[in-house]
This record gives sequence, C-alpha cells and structure tokens, in this order.
Amino acid sequence: MKHSKHSATAVLARPAASDTISTLKAAKMCGVSVFSIQRWYDQGILTGATLPGGRRRISSGSLAAFMKKHIVPGSGEATAGARRVLLVDDDA
Repeated sequence: MKHSKHSATAVLARPAASDTISTLKAAKMCGVSVFSIQRWYDQGILTGATLPGGRRRISSGSLAAFMKKHIVPGSGEATAGARRVLLVDDDA
C-alpha cells in the first residue's frame, strides 16, 4: 500500500476564496519564498487544500497561527494598526 504525503490535506474542486490564500500571497505575507511555503505545507506545518491541478491553497487560519507562533513581523496583536516611521538625519 502506498502512502500519500498529502494524506492530511483535502483535494477540493473549489476552496472558499475567503478561507484559503495562494502560496504566493502567503509567501509575501511571511517574507519568504513560495518554495518555503510549499515545503511547510508538504511537511504539514501549514494546512489547506490541494487543487486537482496540484496547486496548493493555504488555510488563512493556519497561516495566521504559524505567523504568530514564529513571530513574523506584523502578525501579532501588539502591532495591529501600528504605524511605523523611519527618521533619516542627513547631517552626518
């Protein structure tokens, strides 16, 4: 009997757009490569769905929990809505 490495994920015809995001968007949100997101999905670190064509969709809840756990900048409640300011002094 062969074991599929995606046994914990579902193959969906049409995942709900609001519940999942693309690997590209997830990568941009985390500041990593698409390959890293795909690898974490394949390892079960991130959850979501695999479309019939093999594309992966990442669960937005799974990504939010991952970002909070791994302290991705801007993912915590403390920084929600906070503004960042860069001061530059040209008198050097």
